[in-house]
Amino acid sequence: VIEYNLAIGNPFVMCPWDNYGSREEWLNAAKLYNSIGKKLKQRGLQFLYHNHAHEFGKFDGEYILDLIYRETDPQLVKAEIDTYWVHYAGVDPAGYVAKYGGRCPIVHLKDMNAEDKSTVEVGEGIIDIKSIIEASVKAGAEWLVVEQDSCARPSLESVKISLENLKKMR
Repeated sequence: VIEYNLAIGNPFVMCPWDNYGSREEWLNAAKLYNSIGKKLKQRGLQFLYHNHAHEFGKFDGEYILDLIYRETDPQLVKAEIDTYWVHYAGVDPAGYVAKYGGRCPIVHLKDMNAEDKSTVEVGEGIIDIKSIIEASVKAGAEWLVVEQDSCARPSLESVKISLENLKKMR
């Protein structure tokens, strides 16, 4: 993984999914993330943790995702916040990005259909994308990545709609 990402010039390696049942298991995972982050940092790469909705479960009143970021070194483990899943979990995505300002080089922009919570083109759903963009810029995000899990239209048409909507949000 390290050699491949160095070869293609990608500075980020992310954990795209992880899930555990207990607080102790998550704490052990945080130790693992620090270890991975350290190995990557030594080679000039940055480790990111990508969230889904399940990381907004709680232990002792604390979100699992907050536990992960609290228990990991901010220089070794950065955030790749997927704002769709933050919203899906009932948390304010812009506020959550702002909370981790300086620690989230990549922010995923996805929008949500109000009826079935499926992903739709950015700007076509119920998520306040403009406030997320503003929070991401203030938080120092290097990349805003548009992601759409499934498309009702041809995928390139969906890309065009998202791009046009983003241009309108300037």
